[in-house]
Amino acid sequence: MSFLVLLTSCNLFDELEAVAEYGPTPVDLQPKIVLQSLPTKGIEVAAWTPNSDYIITAVGPTRSIAIWEVETGHIIDRLRMPAEPGRTGALLRLSGMEVTPDGNTAVIEGLSARYVREGEYVDPRTMRYELDLKTHTVTIAASDPEPGVDLQEIELAADALEAIFENDEEEFDTLDEAFDELPSLPDSPDGTWTLTRLPVPTELEEDEIPEGGLLLVNTVDGSERELLHSPMQKYDAATLSPTGRWLAMTNDKLDGGGDEEGGLEYSIIEIYDIQTAAFEPQVRILGDYSHIQWLSDDHFVVTETSVRHDGMRDGAPDTGPPPDAVIVNARGGEIELRIEARCYMLAVAEETFVGAGAKTCRAFPQGSYGLQKFDVETDEWVGFGPSELQENPLIDLIAVSPDGSLLAVTEATSADIDDGALVGHIIDAATGELLISRVFEELSFSDMIAFSRDGEDLFVSGNGQIFRWKFESDEWGPMAISSLDTTLLHQHGDLFAVAGEADDAIGLLDFASGKSLPSLHFGNVSSGGFFPDKPLFWAFSAEEGLRLWDTRDWSVVLTTFFFDHQGFLAVTPDGRYDSNVHPYDARFRWLVPDQPNVSLNPDAFSRDYYTPGLTERWIDCTVDDDCDSAFAPIKPLAFLNRDLPKVEIVDVVPGESASEAIVTVEISRPQGSGTDESLPWAYDPRVFRNHQLVFRQSGSANQDGDDLLEWRHSNALASEDADETGTIRLTSVVSLGTSDRPEDQVPVFTAYAFNEDRIKSETAFLDYTRPEVEPRTPRAFVIAIGIDHYQEPRLNLNFAGNDATLMAESLGQIPGHEIRTLSLRTTGTGADTALADPGADTGRVASASAFISPAIISDILAILSQPQAPEARLRLSALGIDASMLEQATPDDLVILSYAGHGWTDSRGEFYLVTSDAVWSEDEGAPDEGGLVSSVDLANWMSAIDAGTMALIIDACHSAASVENGSFKPGPLGDPGLGQLAFDNGVLILTATQADDVALEDANLNHGLLTYVLAGEGLNSEGGEADYDRDKQITLTEWLDYAVERLPAMQSDPRVGGWQRGR
Repeated sequence: MSFLVLLTSCNLFDELEAVAEYGPTPVDLQPKIVLQSLPTKGIEVAAWTPNSDYIITAVGPTRSIAIWEVETGHIIDRLRMPAEPGRTGALLRLSGMEVTPDGNTAVIEGLSARYVREGEYVDPRTMRYELDLKTHTVTIAASDPEPGVDLQEIELAADALEAIFENDEEEFDTLDEAFDELPSLPDSPDGTWTLTRLPVPTELEEDEIPEGGLLLVNTVDGSERELLHSPMQKYDAATLSPTGRWLAMTNDKLDGGGDEEGGLEYSIIEIYDIQTAAFEPQVRILGDYSHIQWLSDDHFVVTETSVRHDGMRDGAPDTGPPPDAVIVNARGGEIELRIEARCYMLAVAEETFVGAGAKTCRAFPQGSYGLQKFDVETDEWVGFGPSELQENPLIDLIAVSPDGSLLAVTEATSADIDDGALVGHIIDAATGELLISRVFEELSFSDMIAFSRDGEDLFVSGNGQIFRWKFESDEWGPMAISSLDTTLLHQHGDLFAVAGEADDAIGLLDFASGKSLPSLHFGNVSSGGFFPDKPLFWAFSAEEGLRLWDTRDWSVVLTTFFFDHQGFLAVTPDGRYDSNVHPYDARFRWLVPDQPNVSLNPDAFSRDYYTPGLTERWIDCTVDDDCDSAFAPIKPLAFLNRDLPKVEIVDVVPGESASEAIVTVEISRPQGSGTDESLPWAYDPRVFRNHQLVFRQSGSANQDGDDLLEWRHSNALASEDADETGTIRLTSVVSLGTSDRPEDQVPVFTAYAFNEDRIKSETAFLDYTRPEVEPRTPRAFVIAIGIDHYQEPRLNLNFAGNDATLMAESLGQIPGHEIRTLSLRTTGTGADTALADPGADTGRVASASAFISPAIISDILAILSQPQAPEARLRLSALGIDASMLEQATPDDLVILSYAGHGWTDSRGEFYLVTSDAVWSEDEGAPDEGGLVSSVDLANWMSAIDAGTMALIIDACHSAASVENGSFKPGPLGDPGLGQLAFDNGVLILTATQADDVALEDANLNHGLLTYVLAGEGLNSEGGEADYDRDKQITLTEWLDYAVERLPAMQSDPRVGGWQRGR
């Protein structure tokens, strides 16, 4: 069960109380996040360390190095071979790699040549790199001229790697031929293993993009081991919205249906909110679309990337016109309009476009040439500009000035890319008047053209140089910066940035003085630029993700990596991170410089470094220059014990019945730790079924406290319980799901423990095949609580009880489940009253109590977690509350707990439910704790419930503080609170308001807005609006998602007019 946390707003606390006054972590001990993904282009050469424990791989085109641990398959580190100064854009083909006999150095050899244009390279050189395996530093050991080399061989290796990595045979008859172009891989020094690249071509489906890595075959028994990792999500391009908030990324790797869809692929567009680190709905467009231009922050247009004169090749087959341009609503992902497209099509204004005739870039006999403009009134393309451009077949590129008043057009003087020169034209975008032209004699082609920010200059990239044309005075000349295959030309004030997909770094220039500035080490850039209103610069690379820099000192601010299924990982230079990828997906691991051969699990430093909501807060504090006050100091690694216990699940067998399993876990002492063997070395072991907590070593009341010494005392495993090998054995009986769902038939058991500093061990995994079993009837336990009446009359509410009733009624039908409902509301009369049952099913009971206390809530949840809970039942019965429909939950069951009433947040941002018993006089700033239920209390009570699925819905003021206070971290941290509950038990949590705001009640609706959105609109007797996919079934996630999207708009709903800031 994966966890999901849903919020109706995303404001986060900006102030965190520092837990200790630590100084900055020493630079040489800064932890490094190492992506567990196959380097782009895969594997070109490899070498073993002398002990056969590690494999080093490298690939020339992206200059990537990876160090693999053979036993685990983990990538220990990822590094980059530097480019020679002044040789940006050099293509590298590797010929071999060896590790020195002492195991200290890997020597990598290859051939380098500088890229000039498509298919053309110059200045070949032999290269030798040295990788220091102790410090993980890479240096250039030698670079020597190598005349007379067949330079096409360099490109052939790059084509082979591309073919294998993309499973694309375009350049080769078969993928086997591509494999033959690459050096063979060596056997292990001990003779145990042979080495082969993965994937194996004969095992691939057409167009399949599989995991890649290494295949190890045992030379003795023929057994195989695969060291596999998925490549990072590949995006062809990225574009930033006008305000700098939204990033649109494109790729075209999703199969569109083969013959049914004409063999086309879908182009995928992901829209990422840089401010909140959230994705909008994915956009899928059938066809090849990779060029995005934002029209506003809400809309963009998507077109095909035009290729120069593609249709002018002799005998070129008819490719038809360019696919229609598509205008997309960025907020919802809907396609709003399709427009007949043109080559190099650009928006001049939101509804005005220019482009070149379809024959300019396509083999399309029915098409036309020349510059054209889209007439919105007639919905037609018409010739535009001077007559010589309206008929010209050789238009090369088009650019629009920032204010949309000017067009720049380049045309070739010859169809042969190697002959002639370029001519540049500046045109009035409104009238088409030709303002000035110039022949660019130094250039036969251009990669990119762009206007300066003030629209007075045109920058032109071509033949490895950048030129500046001051067209008002017709001044032309080269700039002190260069680039190849340019994708970024951006000027912002006195700063100018240049980069290309063939470049190893981003070039910077002081625009006022024309002098070069130190480059940014970030290669293979596909796009980038300056933020419009922040001192930030961004760049995007398929290999290195999205990176932000502070332009005041060019320090790195944040790097974000993207994965499939809208996964992301955002990392700061000091190691703080945020991610929506489950830790068990193992997309990254940790490396600490003082242990270069030790790869630590992704959760190792979660307690100190995992920072939900990091992106927005970190960008804001960077801009304001106050991150030291906005974030608590990180505990330096020098203070942390990184010796971890080893946890293994050694056995899982059936229990007394097939619906139970007996799980045995062994926890071993860290090897070579050097610690006193009489002292504890393992703490707080946990066992999970399908990622839900099912066993935890019992401890004291301080089992989850923040105080480290108390936590150690409460959770330590006694070292005397270890056997002579230093191993402790634990056994637990676990209840199993009995349905025919795959996760119930073959549940996955996981286990881990912590060391003395709450650093988590590696997670142990084991799949268990459950015997055949008589299935239980799934039950849905719905507990809806509404508190209108308080001991303090000034706190009384109006509609919380209505909310509880509506929630219970709306959840009265859950397909496939026997409904067990307890709807509980207050009367405030002093006499307990049983209310009429809202449904015919005796499993549904509505009860009323004069007041609702913390003890009542605790007892209700205790019945769901204990076999009988007789004392809890007696206490509730004495209060007139009928809980007979509730029983101990099983993995086949669903539990939904909703609460409507008051909430309160203390000065530390900790959230509490305010029950009827709360004593809170008007002159007191805080209520008495006796009537409060803390988020820690809720987590403790709910974590004992062994249900298959659970949801917690809180419609109360300040309720978002329960997940926004900085301590909410869904992860294996060994912490108290709802974050641990969300991770350990897979609980879905939905809250109603911002951390510093109140929930809304509405007199017209007679409900709180969150409850009405969920139970009045999202789910009702007619089905409900939450059925997003219109399959006539509403899943729990669909239901909660609907509230997240709908609630912000409810205050403007015409039905809402009597809302009160009441909770």
